[in-house]
Amino acid sequence: MAVDLCLMEPREECRDPDTPPSCGRSRGGRRIVWGSCLALMISGGIATVLFSLQTRAIFPGSETQGKPSAVVHPRPDEQLVTLTTARGDRVVALFSPALTPDGTPDPKAAAAPTLLYFYGNAMCLNDTPELTDRFRRLGLNVLVPEYVGYGMSGGKPSEAGCQVTADAAHEHLRKRKDVDPKKIIAAGWSLGGAVAIDLASRKPVAGLVAFSTFTSMTEIARRAMPFLPTSLLLRHRFDNLTKIARVSCPILLGHGRRDDIIPYSMLDQLASAARAPVMKFTIDDAGHNDFYVVGEQQILRSLKQFVTLLRPVE
Repeated sequence: MAVDLCLMEPREECRDPDTPPSCGRSRGGRRIVWGSCLALMISGGIATVLFSLQTRAIFPGSETQGKPSAVVHPRPDEQLVTLTTARGDRVVALFSPALTPDGTPDPKAAAAPTLLYFYGNAMCLNDTPELTDRFRRLGLNVLVPEYVGYGMSGGKPSEAGCQVTADAAHEHLRKRKDVDPKKIIAAGWSLGGAVAIDLASRKPVAGLVAFSTFTSMTEIARRAMPFLPTSLLLRHRFDNLTKIARVSCPILLGHGRRDDIIPYSMLDQLASAARAPVMKFTIDDAGHNDFYVVGEQQILRSLKQFVTLLRPVE
């Protein structure tokens, strides 16, 4: 059965001079129909683009894959290791042993806690040595893996890729002879905090650290594009609000009050959703990308205090 959507030319019998245009449909009504269709087409086009390009938008650091600038040159006391994920992806990671406050090797490094650190979405492993050194001087070993699809690692970026990267790094630490497997801390900043939360919700760790982290990628997208059904379009959801409720170890949360990328309010939302003990702090003058620059001393003090609260894994 044919359906007249009033978007076709009028039929011949409707073209009598005494008959109103478009079989009684006013020109104004036709404009409304066309306007509605145009709006739907535009929304549909944006939705299609969002669905197609979301991986690139969420994982911009994946552009570093295979680039010379992403090649890591470990220092004499560091070790660049190659891991294989459960899916068969090749992943590299940099292990750096603990240092004393003056930067010399810590003779007790093998018994020290180890920070399994995950960086932000626009970074790569080669961006982390300076920050890693600050953690090391707190007496922490540090392992930083390169996400699947980033820098020196293989594969393509995705939420699942981040998960298998974290799992491979965690398993590697548990097998190392120079690491206490009972004192592994899952830690990260921004997207890295989401990866740390996911790992801590599934694997045994002594502590969880999440800085400048969001409640869910769906909520971030909804705030940016409230006119689209982002909950239906997103493939990489990172539902931290749900996952943090499954974390049983002590939790450290930190956020910049002036963060205009990930709302400061999400700090309290994550803290409220957690069921494990939570220690949290705020960097009043920090935004998102300057979180470590502005808040360095407070961050390091908070992390040093948090380490005393760890619950070694049995």
